[in-house]
Amino acid sequence: MVAKFKTIFNVFQQLYLVGYKSCYKRKRSIALLFPFNFLWIDPYSVYDRWIKSRYTSKTDFNWTNMTVKEILDEADNLYAQGDYLEVYEILNRIKFNDDPEVQWRICRALFRMSVNSSVNPEMREEMISEAYTLMNSAANLAKDNPYVNKWLAIITNAKCEFDGLIVKIKSFETMRTQLEKTLESLPDDVTTLYILGKLCYDMSRMSWAQRLIARILYVEPPHATYQDAYNYLIKAAESQNSNYYIPIYYVLGKTCLKMKQFFRARYYLNVVTTLEPRSEYEMVCVKRARYLLVKLREYDLDKDSILNNLQYTDTYG
Repeated sequence: MVAKFKTIFNVFQQLYLVGYKSCYKRKRSIALLFPFNFLWIDPYSVYDRWIKSRYTSKTDFNWTNMTVKEILDEADNLYAQGDYLEVYEILNRIKFNDDPEVQWRICRALFRMSVNSSVNPEMREEMISEAYTLMNSAANLAKDNPYVNKWLAIITNAKCEFDGLIVKIKSFETMRTQLEKTLESLPDDVTTLYILGKLCYDMSRMSWAQRLIARILYVEPPHATYQDAYNYLIKAAESQNSNYYIPIYYVLGKTCLKMKQFFRARYYLNVVTTLEPRSEYEMVCVKRARYLLVKLREYDLDKDSILNNLQYTDTYG
């Protein structure tokens, strides 16, 4: 009995949907009597609502009636919630408007998605390449925009991971200039200060063999010191609000180690271990900080370590 009822219901349902589709194609409404609830309904409006509810995502809702500014505001709200894919989808429709404000936001979303541990290296490289192309286009349109300079440097740095050390050495001065331009307009921007400090740290820790190879390949190694890295990173740490970023303190601790400021290194690495990690990368930083703290036990952290002058500039360490 139940099977017969289901069969009859399915037949009526199919006939009803055929009527909907017919009305939808002809763009007009007729009234049909639904046999199970005896209510007059407008099949076109019901079918139209069903189509929208099934195939329309939240970023599709009424986006065509929004101005560019409203779309950017919506994208910023989604970004703050961590919905990076939604940001990419809502902005990707208008990326060919040659609007740098749209383009750098797309690149920001692509970068955030690319650092997710679930993204494989091939997909990550593709995301960074797309972002790099867009950022170069944005830079041609707005060379003085601080956010364009900031994200162009970040994306270039990420692209260097795939292109190799020599490309990173060649790009260092350009990236540094772009980030320093950003600091002229945004002097307390934590991300910019951190990236600058990390870049200086990475260049300073190049071994003598890497520097020799660079010179053989006619690429003069950039001049960067651990003191430069420390200055940027300490300002980044001081500029943070309650929304802390653990890698800043982790790289600060490693920088102090290179500068032989062991007491300060232990202080910053202890800060890392006391903060609650909120991402996989922050968990890695906490784990490595604990390892470095164990190694620090072999050093004599007397009072002289606190009073040492922080002008140590071992570029080759």
